[in-house]
Amino acid sequence: MSKGDIAQLDAAARVIQQAWRRYTNMEPYKWCRNMLFHAQNSGDPRIILRLVSPHDTQLADHATGVRLRLRLGVHSDQDGEKLAVFFKVFTKRIVVDICSMSPKVYSAEPIFKNKLRSNAPQNNHGYVRKENNGWRVVAWDSLITHPLTSRKDYFIPFFHHDPKARKDLERLKKKLTHRRWLRAIADNPENFAEDNDVDELVKWAEVLDVDQYKDNWMNLVTLPSL
Repeated sequence: MSKGDIAQLDAAARVIQQAWRRYTNMEPYKWCRNMLFHAQNSGDPRIILRLVSPHDTQLADHATGVRLRLRLGVHSDQDGEKLAVFFKVFTKRIVVDICSMSPKVYSAEPIFKNKLRSNAPQNNHGYVRKENNGWRVVAWDSLITHPLTSRKDYFIPFFHHDPKARKDLERLKKKLTHRRWLRAIADNPENFAEDNDVDELVKWAEVLDVDQYKDNWMNLVTLPSL
């Protein structure tokens, strides 16, 4: 391979890499644009929460005054670093931590306190608040199948208004399935039987009733009704 061919391959690989980076960077932007469009028309942050975090939607109502903030950032996972959308839930209402007002263990308070500083962790057996409302990454896998973000995840079968035409289409579909089956047997006989059994296999396929074979298998794999 000459140097010119290697240079062409490098240029082609560079074009593919740039196109892939552009695609991975544009998808979060397109998703945010569509989400902001739905949020602007609805005026309710629960619409966005229903997309990114369905569990938080149960806690969000008009009394909590929920506000949702979005930002772009870099997320590191097993596939490497990539551009991602982070979200965080805020509220404009006053939030009171009820657990902080719980009774304390006053009897365990030491009488004498050493004034020397110690680096050892202190355990006062009291309530310690932990902040769990951090910036979270939008789960793209759950958004792919969401009805508001994807309209191509389902198949609408063709339904004819005439019952006779529906029967003809069903009969034609069975014939095509039978032909594909026979063609697969003829093209790849080694996948179905030994070479010495080809004649018997062809005879068996010629007299085979697909409908009866299908009904027999359906009865075998289906539990009997009580």
